[in-house]
Formats: sequence, C-alpha cells, structure tokens
Amino acid sequence: DHVAVEAVENGRLVKLPLEFEEMGWQANVDVLQHQRHSNLAVFKVLRHLLRNLL
Repeated sequence: DHVAVEAVENGRLVKLPLEFEEMGWQANVDVLQHQRHSNLAVFKVLRHLLRNLL
C-alpha cells in the first residue's frame, strides 16, 4: 500500500490532476523535510517562501 492511502481516504490529501507526469500529489509545506531538520534556518525560510506562493 502507498503511505498516503489512509490520508487520501480520510480526505486529508487529495490527488490533483496535473499535466506533468509524476506530480499528482500536493505536499503540505510543513512536511517537505524531515522533522529532525525542520528547525534549521534554511528550511524555515523555504517554508515561509513556499507558504507565500501557495
């Protein structure tokens, strides 16, 4: 089973129809990196930039 099956079934994730292959999932900005590294300044800045683009 895919790791996101339960999240899709519960409606927490949705599959998006995109024209690019293998890009059918939209990830939450906060889970783009491992939790162990999430407090590093570079990832904080990246999350901030991505949130403003979405």
